[in-house]
Amino acid sequence: MAARLERARGALAALEAALALEEEEGDVPTPVLVEHQMDTRRKQKLLLSQLRVLKLLLGVIENPGLPPAPTNLREAAAQARGRWRQLKVGYGGALGVLEGAVPPALAQLNQGQSLLQKGREALETRLAQQEELKVKLREATERRDQLLRRVQERRQQRLGRQGALQALREAAARVEASCHLYQALAGVQVLPPSPGTPKQELELELGPPPGSPHSPLPPIHLCLSPGGGVRLQDPPLGLPPPLGPGLLELQQRCWEGWSLWAEVTHLRSRFALDWQPDLGLLQVLGGPQGAQTLWTLELEPGYPQNGGVRLRPPPKGAPPIPTPPDPPTLTRWLELLVGGADP
Repeated sequence: MAARLERARGALAALEAALALEEEEGDVPTPVLVEHQMDTRRKQKLLLSQLRVLKLLLGVIENPGLPPAPTNLREAAAQARGRWRQLKVGYGGALGVLEGAVPPALAQLNQGQSLLQKGREALETRLAQQEELKVKLREATERRDQLLRRVQERRQQRLGRQGALQALREAAARVEASCHLYQALAGVQVLPPSPGTPKQELELELGPPPGSPHSPLPPIHLCLSPGGGVRLQDPPLGLPPPLGPGLLELQQRCWEGWSLWAEVTHLRSRFALDWQPDLGLLQVLGGPQGAQTLWTLELEPGYPQNGGVRLRPPPKGAPPIPTPPDPPTLTRWLELLVGGADP
């Protein structure tokens, strides 16, 4: 052992000397330096292996060996072997139990995995159905909202129509009450429209003026003019326009033209005349047979109460205009112009 230590120390000393020599020799040719380095490398490897052996030997010297074994080691080993056998037997039993329990557990595990997979599929199906139901519910809600809006709009329209109808009914009731009042106070009767009568026409029946010996007028037909006023259609009374909408005004106008209508009616039974009430003109043929002249009489506004009758100039070649009668009424003029009257 001591010899080995001496050899190790010698190797270390030689290594230190070689290193010192290498440091002293600085300028060495390259081939020599390469060979020296390779030789040095081999020596270093050899020295490293020797140092490892030396380290191992030093460790053995420092730790000379294992502690002495106890005296009852065999008994302890026998006891340990017995316990190991017991543990082995118990382990074998437990292992057998585990081996018997593992197949059913694996079967249950597989069944559980299958049930889990089915549950996942059922859940996915359920979620898809729920999403589809949500879409259908949303569409149904939108349709319901649209229907509610339409119903509300129709309800508002119906309420508006009912309000307008109620207003028309109230207006009709007021008009009917006014008509009844006019009929009761002034002797005016609104006749029901006959079949085929336009909606813008009205038929009235007026009694004679108070204290008048004339017979009552036939039913009067009124209609709306293109300008929006009221126009008298029949009988031709020659009322001065415009006519107001009130029945009392109409009655007053008719009473004012009553005597004119009675006079024209009487003259028609005596003469062949053309009566134009809208223009206030009356045309008649007068003169000897074969040389008759068309005479035109013009009624002044307010005739016969406030106005008169004047003769328009005749056409060329006609006889001279006769002297106006006194008073200048229609009857006097016709008797003068025609020259004869049927009694």
